[in-house]
Amino acid sequence: MTRRSDDRLRALYQSTPNAVIMLDDGLVLRSVNPAAQRLFGPAITEMAGKTAQILFAYPRDFERLSEAGFGLHHDRVEHAFTARFRSLPGRVFDGETVAVRVESEDPASPPDVMLIIRDASEELTLKAKLEASDIQLRAALASANEGAFSLNLVTGLGSTRGFINEFLGIATTDATISLERWLDIIDPDTRDRVDREIQHLRTHPTEALDTVFKAQRADGDWRWLHMRGRVTEFMRDGTSLRISGVVSDITERKQLEEKLAGLKRKREEVAA
Repeated sequence: MTRRSDDRLRALYQSTPNAVIMLDDGLVLRSVNPAAQRLFGPAITEMAGKTAQILFAYPRDFERLSEAGFGLHHDRVEHAFTARFRSLPGRVFDGETVAVRVESEDPASPPDVMLIIRDASEELTLKAKLEASDIQLRAALASANEGAFSLNLVTGLGSTRGFINEFLGIATTDATISLERWLDIIDPDTRDRVDREIQHLRTHPTEALDTVFKAQRADGDWRWLHMRGRVTEFMRDGTSLRISGVVSDITERKQLEEKLAGLKRKREEVAA
């Protein structure tokens, strides 16, 4: 990439939703685009002539990155990293950043550096919550958020234990329920699909049940459930008789995933 740019590159520089900051070979601010002014604050235009350290939340981060040449060593012309920045009003945010080496048209002149920065604070926070949710789910085995079930595929009768009974409004720890009753609480839009997935195991005993759906709790609240199971008992002819497994409440995790997907769609729409 060179400093010479045509009209399309100039238009991209002006209209991109990502902040673009040009630094000279001494890492001094040379120019910024409108998105950088929106992200860091209008006062960034007054920072021309100061080093890029002013943009970083922690001087040590800038020192570490600048000493490493922002990762643009040897033949590497771009390098992606995440750093913490500070807007001029004082807000600290996580910025997904791409550093790009901008070669001079004069081979004797040292290259400049272009930083392309996207505010990823909300997205990274959601990802962290999602990872924490994963840990909590793994730690919740046999807890209030997970229960065991067993279902006879021939009679349609089964037993449940723990969380499932509370979900269904059953007072006892162990209970016997029918597949029909279980399907009744599942969202009508997915009820047939879940039934097909369960019945599929009758003729495919080596496969696993792994399905997610919405179900209505006894108090009327709709929750996201994750059902996992395998065939654990067979008939004399080798066909499936019984499946056993667990059901987990993953509502919080599902909400985080949907919010994260919404942020991604919004970012793609803005970029388009």
